[in-house]
Amino acid sequence: MYEYQLTGYVKNGDGLQLALYTSDEGVDGRTVVEIRDGKFSYRGTAGFIQKLFIRFEKGIESMSGYVFMAVYTEPGTITIGFEVVREDAGYRVRNYELIQGPVNKQAQSFFNEYRETVGPAAIVRPYSPETDALRSNVYPQARSKVLQLYERHFAEDTSGLHLYFLKLLTDQMKLPGFFESDQLSAEEKDQVRTLFSKIDPILAQTVDYRAVRATIRRMDRSGTEVDFTDYELESIDGHSKKLSALCSAQPYTVLNFWHSGCIRCRNFNRSLIPEYEHLKQAGMEMVSINVDDSRVKWKNATAEDGIPWPNLYAGRLTDILAQYRVRSFPTKIAYDRQLNFSGRDFKDKSELWRWIEERKL
Repeated sequence: MYEYQLTGYVKNGDGLQLALYTSDEGVDGRTVVEIRDGKFSYRGTAGFIQKLFIRFEKGIESMSGYVFMAVYTEPGTITIGFEVVREDAGYRVRNYELIQGPVNKQAQSFFNEYRETVGPAAIVRPYSPETDALRSNVYPQARSKVLQLYERHFAEDTSGLHLYFLKLLTDQMKLPGFFESDQLSAEEKDQVRTLFSKIDPILAQTVDYRAVRATIRRMDRSGTEVDFTDYELESIDGHSKKLSALCSAQPYTVLNFWHSGCIRCRNFNRSLIPEYEHLKQAGMEMVSINVDDSRVKWKNATAEDGIPWPNLYAGRLTDILAQYRVRSFPTKIAYDRQLNFSGRDFKDKSELWRWIEERKL
């Protein structure tokens, strides 16, 4: 264990409160500090390098509190500076500066080099005829350069930052773009596995490690089919429930991944309510899995939408999104009573009904 201190010099921020939390603590485990006389300070302890998020406390339970900064914990003092811009919708940060912290300087240097290496290939584009040309002529070169960058950095030391460097890459694997998992060659996948093998085992207990591991394990699985993975999650009624138990109650179950800030998710919730009992009588159960970063957002959205079906909270502290290859919201995946994959990504309730009718439930 080591002690660290985060000190921030803030312009135009007096009286505002900041919420601080690590990836594993999440918003619900946050510590709140106040900016006074242009400064805030926070002391903490850690057993290894962790990503520490810094957000405005006001509005944190809504999308207006989404703006954040982040540093990495390290022994000694980390010093940052920034200016607060007050707007009608909330607050904005500008002129952010990392003043002190060698580990954080190292991270900043790597991410800058990463952006320069990837260049325009980092832009996530919707599929178009241009995409095929990019996949053939641009993306392979970008992947080669990026993997060379990673191999060089991973060979230089065994920094705990490597997990967060690799997470940047595995997050890209879930998106349409230069490092999409379905586009990787066998050699490139082996290179990613080798990088992962160099991550410090002490980090295996963290949520970021589990998410990276889950994404890498699924590299060789193409297409839309996703094997069922069981989780025990908190239910809106306060009890813990296993997905396997819920999915075995009806001939078919649809897992609906959503969050409160997703308009399409909320519209789907509300549109399905009048049909829910009919769908259930036809042999289909709906199970919502919320991935908001706080339980308050989940509970408020649940109450607003009036969700009557099983409704579970996964939050951000789980690898469930990687396990189920969730890349956008809402994502809906169906399984039969024996937990076999049965379908995916129904756009609306009419598609659900067609899917049910095809199976003659």
